Amino acid sequence: MYQDLLVIDADAHKLENMLVFREYLEPEYRDRIGFATDSFGEARAKIIDFNPATKQNDFVRLFPQPLGLGKGG
Repeated sequence: MYQDLLVIDADAHKLENMLVFREYLEPEYRDRIGFATDSFGEARAKIIDFNPATKQNDFVRLFPQPLGLGKGG
């Protein structure tokens, strides 16, 4: 498929510290960032995002995504 082409994955999967991320986020969005503990006991950032189904900011996501079946929080 690649016929001797060199493939480089340049995405280093580096995750910024969430405190630094929040500091550089636009002030009007900072109230949408919180912290939570997932079902594995790991600290995650809780991001409240726009939900197209409800047309409100009520879509909660954990960052980085937890590991495991279902990626549940």
